[in-house]
Amino acid sequence: IGGYYGTFAALDRHTGEWAWEVDPTANILQPYWGYYTPQLTSDFDGDGVRDVITTHSGDPTHNTPRGVGLLLLISGRTGRLLSAMPMPDGRETYMSPVVHADGRGQRRVLVGTGGETIEGSLWAVDLDEFVELGLSGKATAKSARRLVRGQR
Repeated sequence: IGGYYGTFAALDRHTGEWAWEVDPTANILQPYWGYYTPQLTSDFDGDGVRDVITTHSGDPTHNTPRGVGLLLLISGRTGRLLSAMPMPDGRETYMSPVVHADGRGQRRVLVGTGGETIEGSLWAVDLDEFVELGLSGKATAKSARRLVRGQR
């Protein structure tokens, strides 16, 4: 469950109880930013539960300057942050990530940047590289490829 003001949590599908909730003050996360519709992905941390990819951006308490949005990988079992990468062009994001696999099995995360008053772009981020670099604490946007540049 994601939303504004730092809300991001999971429910146990068997009991209906809260399984976990992301601590909005942990690491580099911003307490008032939104989390956008998450996508299940592979179990990258090896705990037997598929992990979650989401975007984190949009401070409703400030109009300017706008913070750089983040692409996040979160443990599906615990809610622990596994990887975080700033948007490739340093812009905010309001787009839910889309996990896409091409015909050769290469997986990418599609994510858009920009906002109501700020132009942005559509990006493809190599999922495996994002995860590998993120788990080592070195996630960067160097593998991102711009697909479409926004215009004003």
